[in-house]
Amino acid sequence: MAHPLDVTDKDALIAALMTRIEELLALNTALMARVEELEAKLGLPPKTPDNSSLPPSKGPEAVRIDAAQPQGQAASWGAPPPASEPNPHT
Repeated sequence: MAHPLDVTDKDALIAALMTRIEELLALNTALMARVEELEAKLGLPPKTPDNSSLPPSKGPEAVRIDAAQPQGQAASWGAPPPASEPNPHT
């Protein structure tokens, strides 16, 4: 069975609990401010290579410059000759 606390022990326990409550209230205030800060950031547009320092390789697939280039084909630096003219380079 638990021993009853005398008045001095009760006063010390109450003081310790009040100190801890004050610490927790201060921590709660700081955490609530951080939550508000993070919730405000939720409304910001996502980071992309166009609006931040992200490299292009980290951007979404639709933003990539070479996304229109089919896989396995090299980039063409000039327009191909019309089909009616023979290619002088072959």
